[in-house]
Amino acid sequence: MLKKIQQKGSHLWGPLGATVLLYVLLCFNPKFLGFTNQINILRQMSINLLMAIGMMFVLLTAQIDLSMGSILGFSSSALAILYREGGVSNPFVLIMVCFAVGLLCGLVNGLLYTKLKLPTTFVSTLAMSQVLRGCCVLLTNQGPTQNFSDAVLYIGRKDIGFLPICFLLALIVTVLSSIFLNKTTLGRNIYLTGGNFEAARLSGIKTDRVLIFVFLVSGFLSALAGLVLIGRLTVSYPSSGTGFEMNAVAAVVIGGGSFAGGKGSAVGSFIGALFIALLNNGLNLMGARSSAQQIALGVMLLLAVCIDIVRKDIGNKRMLQEQEKVYQESKGK
Repeated sequence: MLKKIQQKGSHLWGPLGATVLLYVLLCFNPKFLGFTNQINILRQMSINLLMAIGMMFVLLTAQIDLSMGSILGFSSSALAILYREGGVSNPFVLIMVCFAVGLLCGLVNGLLYTKLKLPTTFVSTLAMSQVLRGCCVLLTNQGPTQNFSDAVLYIGRKDIGFLPICFLLALIVTVLSSIFLNKTTLGRNIYLTGGNFEAARLSGIKTDRVLIFVFLVSGFLSALAGLVLIGRLTVSYPSSGTGFEMNAVAAVVIGGGSFAGGKGSAVGSFIGALFIALLNNGLNLMGARSSAQQIALGVMLLLAVCIDIVRKDIGNKRMLQEQEKVYQESKGK
C-alpha cells in the first residue's frame, strides 16, 4: 500500500522541490519575508489557482480551453452591465448572473466540440475567446465599471482572520476537486477519457457527457475567478482576464499535468500556481518589468513541457520493459 501511495504522488516531488527551492532563494531578500508580502502572495495566487483547477479538468481529457480568460472577462462584464445599465443592485442576482454566464459559455464550448466532432478544442475555444472578447468591448463600450457594493467585492477584498477569503475559497475548491477526481465515478471517468478516449468510449463511459462536464467546470471557475478579480481591483474592465489562460496552463503543467491527458492533480495545480506566484512576486521585488515576468513564465512553461515529454518517454520505456519481461516469463513457461 505504501509503495502504491508513493508511486501515485511521485509526480509531485519535482514541482514541490522546485517550489521549496525558489522560496528558499527568495528568502535572501528581506522584503520577501514580510508578513504583508506573504499574505499578498496568497492573494495573488488565488485567481490563477481557480483557473488552473478549471484548466486541469479540461487537460485531463486531453483537451484545452483557450477561452478561460475571455470567459472571465465576459462574465464579469455581464455583471457590470447589469449593475451599471440594468440598475440591478441585488448582489445575489449579480453574482448568480456572473456564474450563469460562465456556465453557459462552458456549455457552448463543450457542445461545439462534442456535437461538431472537431478533432481538437484548440480551434473552437480560440474562436470562442475572440467572440467573447469582442462582446466584452461591445457591451461595455470599452469603459470600466466601478462603485460596486461591498457584497459583490466581499470575496476578493475581505479576510477571515489574517487569511484572504479568496485564497481560502481557492483552497476549498482545490480540496473538493481532489476528492471529486479520486473518490467519484465521474472523476475516475475523466482520467480514463483522457488516458485513452477510444477505450473509455468502448467501455461504456459517456465520453461526450464527460467532456461537456469538464468545460462546465472550466466556465464556472473562470466566472468565479472573475468575481474575485472584481473584488481585488474594485472595478471591472472589458479587458479583464486577457492571457490568464496561459498562466493556468503553466500552473497545471508545472504541477505535473500533461497535454496528452490522463495526468494531473488538484494538488499539483496548487503547487504550480504557488510556484508562479512566488516567481512573479520575486521579480516584482527585484523591480523587474512585466515583460521579464512574461519571459520567465514562458521559459518555465517550456521547461515543464520538456519535462513532461521526458517523463512520458521514460514511462513508455518502463512499460515496454515490463511487457518484455512478462513475455519472456511466459515464453520460459
